[in-house]
Amino acid sequence: MSLIKLDTIDMIYGNGNSAVHALKDINMEVEKGDFTAIVGKSGCGKSTLLNILGAVTKPKKGKYYFEQTEVNQLKSGAMAKFRNKKIGFVVQHFALIKELKVKENISLPLIYQSCTKKEIENRVKEALKLLEIEDKENSYPTELSGGQCQRVAIARAIIANPDVVLADEPTGALDEENGRNIIRIFEELNKKGSTIILVTHDMEIAEKCRKRIYLKDGRIVKIDC
Repeated sequence: MSLIKLDTIDMIYGNGNSAVHALKDINMEVEKGDFTAIVGKSGCGKSTLLNILGAVTKPKKGKYYFEQTEVNQLKSGAMAKFRNKKIGFVVQHFALIKELKVKENISLPLIYQSCTKKEIENRVKEALKLLEIEDKENSYPTELSGGQCQRVAIARAIIANPDVVLADEPTGALDEENGRNIIRIFEELNKKGSTIILVTHDMEIAEKCRKRIYLKDGRIVKIDC
């Protein structure tokens, strides 16, 4: 049984002559424990597809199933719970709150889940250790390097033990060495059982993933396993 299934997904922005057909007839499945890359050139629909998987964007047509639940039929409250409990999101430019310390940024998903203060403290410590940034817990994002900021963003994404981690060009804002380090972190998370879907235009990164879904002009043109 697939963890995720997309059935004939279309995404259109705008109307009439100005309409942009971002995704066309997308059919794909993701199994629990997969490490999947969505690959293609800029503008091919990669980020749009990732946003649909993260329930940030609702498709114009088609069905999105997560553990056999049709996600697009969820009401707003249930949708918010779905995103908070099932999905961890890592974006290219980190999206950290500059006014909050590292440990506070990481703890945000647990606060939204109304976890106890003690539970939050324990899980944040575990995440800091896993991402090797224990010494940065009281730092602010502006005091960190790009690689350290991305580690904080990953810690925040996994702190609530989501079923799927989505990463949009997670190495795009990093130098080559830090990029390799971040991919190694994703590989280790996947070995521990996390299902990971990342967007990239970098074939060296894509080759690290067990499955590659190639997009061109909004369509899936090839799937490598």
